[in-house]
Amino acid sequence: MRVFPRLLAAGACLWVMFACIGCGCTPRIAERTIDITLDNELVGKPVAVLLYGANASDLARWSTVPLMTAFDPSDPLKAGKDRAGVSFDATQREFHHAFPSTDPVWERWKQREAWDLVVLAYIPGSDWDGPPENDPRRVVSPLNACQWSNASEPIRLQVHKGSITVENPPK
Repeated sequence: MRVFPRLLAAGACLWVMFACIGCGCTPRIAERTIDITLDNELVGKPVAVLLYGANASDLARWSTVPLMTAFDPSDPLKAGKDRAGVSFDATQREFHHAFPSTDPVWERWKQREAWDLVVLAYIPGSDWDGPPENDPRRVVSPLNACQWSNASEPIRLQVHKGSITVENPPK
């Protein structure tokens, strides 16, 4: 007679365990469009933005590299296929660029298990005298779909006079 309550309790525990597993999110790198918009005061200025899919082994390096080093053409960090660049043409008065979710760099980021997006913005006339890791012209955002309310929605970045922000931050 004592066997039935134990079986019932074990069954209830298994049901709760499987129900909870079904509620979770499977971690995956979500290819998303990245919308980059300039503040009005930057339109007509040569702003450049670097996008880098960082994995666990190189996130610290990309999070602390001085901004101007990352934009130096001779720097080894800038060379390579694991980054993408967006340049706003000052003569065209561009203010918005959409980096597509179909760009081949997304596949390379997935192969490298790049769980974080490091964004660096070169903004003419903006300087930073503090530690590189606190530079407001750099932002790190997760690429894991589970960390976003809507992983199919574009990541919206806004470039300000001296900083860059994620307009729709992760949850």
